[in-house]
Amino acid sequence: MRAKMIQSWQGMGRLACALLIFLACKPESSPTGSLVAAQDAGSAPTQADAGAVTSSRTTDAGIPDAGIPATATSGQPHTGAATRPLQRVPSLKLRPVASEEAFIREHAQDEGWDTSAQRLKSYWHPASRAEDDRLGHFILGHLSNPDEPRGGEQGWMLLREHGGKLAVYGPLITQQPWTPDYMHKVKPVRMTLKTLDGHPGKLLWIQIQDKLTTPLDPQGERLDAKTRLLDYGFLVDARGGFTPLAFQLPEKVTQEINDETTAETTLTVSFTAADRMVITAGPEGANPEQQAWIGEHRIGE
Repeated sequence: MRAKMIQSWQGMGRLACALLIFLACKPESSPTGSLVAAQDAGSAPTQADAGAVTSSRTTDAGIPDAGIPATATSGQPHTGAATRPLQRVPSLKLRPVASEEAFIREHAQDEGWDTSAQRLKSYWHPASRAEDDRLGHFILGHLSNPDEPRGGEQGWMLLREHGGKLAVYGPLITQQPWTPDYMHKVKPVRMTLKTLDGHPGKLLWIQIQDKLTTPLDPQGERLDAKTRLLDYGFLVDARGGFTPLAFQLPEKVTQEINDETTAETTLTVSFTAADRMVITAGPEGANPEQQAWIGEHRIGE
């Protein structure tokens, strides 16, 4: 009896070993199971998926979508349909005024300045002019009160005379009073009227230099200066049309320490058609402020 029991146990042991060997040799999953697992884990992105993630468009608000595309720093224009002009242009309107004196008086009243006829003459300072027989006269100047400490604020305005009527637009920029740690200087560079192929009017293009200098040490021996060449563009026509295209577009930005240039970036602005403005980065790329302007933009109505 004992011998039979031993033989039975031995048989059961051989059967158990065979089962273990069979299970060890069986594949853990089928090909179908592997594919499902891979899909659950997330498939590798396709070229189209990557483009959807990394592509960037300049929105109407003028703020790029997440991520800066390679074309933004290489100086190449965006592809695809043109967008509306960047709404970095504030919602200012060309405001009619009865006369140049009335325009100055209104500003003086708002600022609480002396509005006597003699004092009014000292507030308006024309700096640049452009004119066309059909489009009228344009004057760029600033309003300031010489009695204010350190010259006070200087508000730069654009005055248009057309068909015997006056209108004002601005301020384009305001120069702040100087302090020991804040030296601000604004000056006009040029104002021109340019012909655009296919457009009945012209492009009024204004460039203003905006320079801010601040000390890097208490003694003021090391001075950091940032100079921006700012562009302003307007479509004007003989019927009195006035369409802002660009406002404080940073065409050139220069960083300096004690008059030694440490960085300089530029933008190139071109008009490929009467309704297309193309902005690209220069050879040194573009800083974040400039990158927001890069692209092809539809202009006009």
